[in-house]
Amino acid sequence: HNPQGELLDLSRLKLPIRDKRRLTRGYHIVNRSAEVIETSRGCTRSCNFCSIRHMYGRSFRPFPTERVLADIDDIYLRRRCRRIFIADDNMVLSPPRVIELCRAIVDRGYRGLHVDVQADCVTLSRNEEMVALMARAGFRSIFLGIESVSRRNLEAAQKGDILDASRKAVELCHRHGIMVVGGIIFGFPD
Repeated sequence: HNPQGELLDLSRLKLPIRDKRRLTRGYHIVNRSAEVIETSRGCTRSCNFCSIRHMYGRSFRPFPTERVLADIDDIYLRRRCRRIFIADDNMVLSPPRVIELCRAIVDRGYRGLHVDVQADCVTLSRNEEMVALMARAGFRSIFLGIESVSRRNLEAAQKGDILDASRKAVELCHRHGIMVVGGIIFGFPD
């Protein structure tokens, strides 16, 4: 058992090396080539089933916007890949940051960009401007941690009562043309 390490300063991390040395021939989502990026690490939510808080504590650390844009440029311009999966633990914890990033993506004028991401229902449900900008920036699907429609199960998972937020988040995504992939947990003790 190693002691917990220091959290890395994300502004000092270089762009990943994307070349043919991987054992796989790149990433794919359904039948399309895709690349994977991070725009942040960590999550401040208290869901008791998630391992992220054991890795980073309850912290949220974004990469600098310019670094994220350089990563997208590398994927879109140099690698000519049009599908990006953002592997953040919960990208939307800072709506002003997401809005800034989406405006910058829109300003770059990427054509045919398809972005998939994971996000929480509560933040999405409270930020329609952010959801609309995400759609304009090319976000086509969002994995939402809905977890359960049972208030008792949500309480057991320490998610809080997110039923209304889940409904609202799905409604906002659909209103702006974003497909929702709902994460549901089966196998609660009760």
